[in-house]
Amino acid sequence: MIVEVVIEVPLGRTLRYSCPDRARVVARLSEPAPGNYGIIPRAHSVKGLGCLVLGSEPASPCSVLPARVIGALKVEANGVLDDEIIAVEPWSGIKDLAEIPEETMERITRFIEAVKTQEFGGTVKFKSTKDKEKAAELVKKCAELYRIFGE
Repeated sequence: MIVEVVIEVPLGRTLRYSCPDRARVVARLSEPAPGNYGIIPRAHSVKGLGCLVLGSEPASPCSVLPARVIGALKVEANGVLDDEIIAVEPWSGIKDLAEIPEETMERITRFIEAVKTQEFGGTVKFKSTKDKEKAAELVKKCAELYRIFGE
């Protein structure tokens, strides 16, 4: 499944941008992004459906990056359950979350923990992972919720 991601935190950076009209810095995270991080537009979730796109080049803040979904993480932050999609650039050879090296997964979880702490405060717990099929279903469900409820 290919999605479009509006980039809020470029690869290797800690500054988080808000992108309604123009790029505006809204936070500094405690961990650098191990990929380009942003949200999938028109997908309803707690704070928008977050997506980390693993790749080799930093994208510009507020740019739109195509990405192929390979999995998802279920996270509990300060008592709030939320999902984070993990994706790769469309031309990547990686097909599934299970192919991501353990070291990279550790960097991903540290970064997602920093994002969730910034958004919700409190403690962050990783509840489960989802394969690419279940992650694609999640994206479709969040898109349907957006069509029903709007922002």
